[in-house]
Amino acid sequence: MPVFGANKEIQTALQACSGVTAQPHRFGGTEYRFGRREIGHVHADHLVDIPFPKTIRDTFVAAGRAEPHHILPDSGWVSIYLNQSSDVERAIELLRYSLEIAAKKSLHKSLRWSLEFPTVTSRERDQWSPNMGRRRAHARAIQRRPEDGSGELAKSRSTFTTLGG
Repeated sequence: MPVFGANKEIQTALQACSGVTAQPHRFGGTEYRFGRREIGHVHADHLVDIPFPKTIRDTFVAAGRAEPHHILPDSGWVSIYLNQSSDVERAIELLRYSLEIAAKKSLHKSLRWSLEFPTVTSRERDQWSPNMGRRRAHARAIQRRPEDGSGELAKSRSTFTTLGG
């Protein structure tokens, strides 16, 4: 039988964590995120689903702290059925652990960027852009453009106008 108020208790615990946001989950319930990464979601007062790396998930399942996901049992997700108050406490603990993993990955990603590119100027950043080729072509076209309106560019415009009109 579901624990009355479990959803609210989990919401209160996670909103106290810095950087965690809540939004409706696409399959019902409430989804909790850290940045762009989902740390888990709660279905009413009866079920919590949490993503983990598969090795960690296997450890939790083997220890009896969680069950394989109720729909995707071979994935890294776990499910915790909220049948008593201790299940709610365990769900909050595992959600916080999922948050810790997400925060570490986010930190590692930003550290990796700062180590690879320690001092980045806007010019250097523009050079790494996927639009780099277009930017360079545009810059070359601007450099070749005649200041007075004469020259090859002006001739090509008049030819285009003549052909088009």
